[in-house]
Amino acid sequence: MAIKWLDAKRLQGTNAERLALETTVSASVTGTGNTWTTVGDYKVAKFITTGDFVVTGAGDVDVLIVGGGGAGGASLAGGGGGGGVGVATDYTITAATHAVVVGAGGSGNASQTNGDTGDSSSVFGQTITGGMGGRGRADDNTPTSGANGGGGSNGDGTSSRKTGFTGTQDTAISGFTTYGGYNGGTAPSGDTPNYNGAGGAGAGANGQSPTNNTVAAGNGGDGISNSFLGTAYYFGGGGGGACYTGSAGAGNGGAGGGGGGSANDGDGGTGGSGLNAGTAGSGNSGNGSAGESGGSGGANTGGGGGASNHAGANTGDGGGSGIVVIRSLIGYPNLPNGTIFNETDTYKYFMWNGTDTWNQMVSS
Repeated sequence: MAIKWLDAKRLQGTNAERLALETTVSASVTGTGNTWTTVGDYKVAKFITTGDFVVTGAGDVDVLIVGGGGAGGASLAGGGGGGGVGVATDYTITAATHAVVVGAGGSGNASQTNGDTGDSSSVFGQTITGGMGGRGRADDNTPTSGANGGGGSNGDGTSSRKTGFTGTQDTAISGFTTYGGYNGGTAPSGDTPNYNGAGGAGAGANGQSPTNNTVAAGNGGDGISNSFLGTAYYFGGGGGGACYTGSAGAGNGGAGGGGGGSANDGDGGTGGSGLNAGTAGSGNSGNGSAGESGGSGGANTGGGGGASNHAGANTGDGGGSGIVVIRSLIGYPNLPNGTIFNETDTYKYFMWNGTDTWNQMVSS
């Protein structure tokens, strides 16, 4: 039934119709750690794990989707690629239960192998893929796909392993814009003295390629800035490359949570800034034979992991998990203070406070 306007201060209709008087979407969330809260002028759903967005009152929303970051490669390796990013504004959704998938970050591996690719995130029919892992020192495998490429490795003279992986930008459905398709950096020709790996690509930039073997390893590419959570954060930054010897040090994670690469004689690279910053790669100044692991991508940033600098059990660290954010602008009906709404399906009465709230009336 449609709302009945009985007079200037009395309305009659269903619970759903009363909620629809507010222009914000009426919804709830499921899934561990997920929230549906007020942030400034918006109601914001933050999905840090897979769950459902349960909509009972349809409307327009803004959406951010970030895929999981790729892990750093192992041994004289390249940083992991950041997850892809998808953004929509004023996207119309229906009243339904909408599945939300949050992609995990890729896992780091040891024994001179590539890092794993991050998992995809999705909602409303738009899928955003994760970033590729960074190249390992002795791994000739190539990931089948990924939003942004991992960086190239160094140390064995094989030119194909020095070249970073090529990212593929996700196809956008109607209403969305996607970011990504950037490439991992390339390690310099030769290897000594630093054996420096290249940075992983971010969702907004290619991974850095070291200019020669005497400089630091490559930094991860920057991600994409977004303020749907109320603060501007970067998402999908690439991981830093590793550096074995020399004092120049490892690459830093790109803005968006990429973990720093590791080093020995030099310092470990710093993690990139983001919703949750990536950790720094470990360093072991003065000991050129001990292996050091890369830093991890920040949780729920889609940041790539940093590379490890030597063989053995030391891994390129894991990529950061993705995130999905859905927000709806809060608007309120133009009704006079004291308006009473009679819900015909619940037999409850509510009074409008003239600003932003329906208060249930309780008989005394």
